[in-house]
This record gives sequence, structure tokens and C-alpha cells, in this order.
Amino acid sequence: MHRLVPHATAEEFADVPRDFDGLMAWLRAHPEFEGVVWHHPDGRMAKLKHRDAVAST
Repeated sequence: MHRLVPHATAEEFADVPRDFDGLMAWLRAHPEFEGVVWHHPDGRMAKLKHRDAVAST
């Protein structure tokens, strides 16, 4: 089931890898999440989606 979670209340994960292979493996192992969002101090955000990880295999 897909549900919308506002970024302000989303769970933070300290163990998400920051390297490409690690990120792809983590996203494939967690299909319950749409993706990972990074927040920059200046307000910019970047998102890597689960479907991007699946498409890269």
C-alpha cells in the first residue's frame, strides 16, 4: 500500500548507504519505501526513487 508521508514527519534513517551500489541495494531491499529524500540546508531537496533502483538492475 502506498501512503503519502510529509517530509517533516518522515522517519530518518542513519543507516542508508551513501554510495551508489549501497543505495541501489538498500532501495531494492526496502520496496515499502518510495525512495530516499535528501534535504540541503538551503532548502533544496533530491530524491532517489525505488523504481530508479529497480530499473538500474
